[in-house]
Amino acid sequence: MKKRLATMMTLLLVIALVLSACAPKANPVQGGNENTPELSKDASEYIGAKDPSKLPEGPKNRKDTIIIGTVAPEGSLNPIYTGTLYDSYVTALVFDGMISNDAEGNPTSNV
Repeated sequence: MKKRLATMMTLLLVIALVLSACAPKANPVQGGNENTPELSKDASEYIGAKDPSKLPEGPKNRKDTIIIGTVAPEGSLNPIYTGTLYDSYVTALVFDGMISNDAEGNPTSNV
């Protein structure tokens, strides 16, 4: 009885694995939706405010601030726990790594 039950369970497991392997592959969209516009190769551009009169006085007078647009970060901005490539882009701007590369590509200390 136990041998027959074990054989049936094994057969069921094998059939489930075969059927799941034959399923069509889905193309998941990561970090966005289908309405996201395609980016050009030259992504650096100046986009002015639609209504500059709505800007507060403090930001209006700044001349040394850079604003970088990206998708919404999904995880924490701790470099150890970055979950997406976009999170690692932000952490690369905030944190220094321990190792860097010189002009020839050789690893050097960045401490």
